[in-house]
Amino acid sequence: MRLTEASRLRIRLPAECIGQVLVLAGKRLSIDDRSVSLGTPSVRLLEPCADMQSRLVIIKGFMEKEPFLDAVRRQLVALECDGTASTPEVTGARSFEGGETRELGDPLRRTLSIHGREIVGFAVHVTGLSANSSLRLQARGIGGRRRYGCGLFTPLPET
Repeated sequence: MRLTEASRLRIRLPAECIGQVLVLAGKRLSIDDRSVSLGTPSVRLLEPCADMQSRLVIIKGFMEKEPFLDAVRRQLVALECDGTASTPEVTGARSFEGGETRELGDPLRRTLSIHGREIVGFAVHVTGLSANSSLRLQARGIGGRRRYGCGLFTPLPET
């Protein structure tokens, strides 16, 4: 893990649990042999956004693009979300994530290492969401491994 002055700790939790984490303000955390100081927290509520992204969505048993997207679409329907799902493509220099070379135009496949096991997933964009669907997707997410940050959605930056 590489931390810089610009690094931030974000904790997504229900509003009624905010008091439980406020006690961390100004504390020092030990991570491996390093120490990290936490600053003053800021609270941000979820806001509707028509276009959302997740850096990594993992759905067990789906490691190829089209079957994976079908599974994503089924989960969106189950959540009653009305957006259109896609996997962004590798657009810049080659991606070497997970020890695998990905060429320009390939779907943006990502991996997560948990206890020495590589778990495969994809970056996901969902566009054209209604306000209610956007809030529901942000609150619930899709796929598995959400405690590791997978399947959590944030607004897609405007281009």
